[in-house]
Amino acid sequence: MGVEIRLTDKDLPASPALIGFLYRRIHGGPPDVSWHDQPSETPVPAEAEQRVEQARDVAESVITHPVGQQVIFRAYALFAAIF
Repeated sequence: MGVEIRLTDKDLPASPALIGFLYRRIHGGPPDVSWHDQPSETPVPAEAEQRVEQARDVAESVITHPVGQQVIFRAYALFAAIF
């Protein structure tokens, strides 16, 4: 018996943190280290909505760039291999 699970980016979209990271990596921006609270090691909730908006704004440039495509496809392949 085999089980096949198919997920699309609509079912499981790339996280805003990954999109933001890739955008800065592709376009040479500095790393963003403000998304988490170092002492408690938890995300900063006040900025979560802002990060989603920022990811929406730059997502197109990330997913159309060869490096962005390669990293996102690889992330999905690794997720599928683990799953």
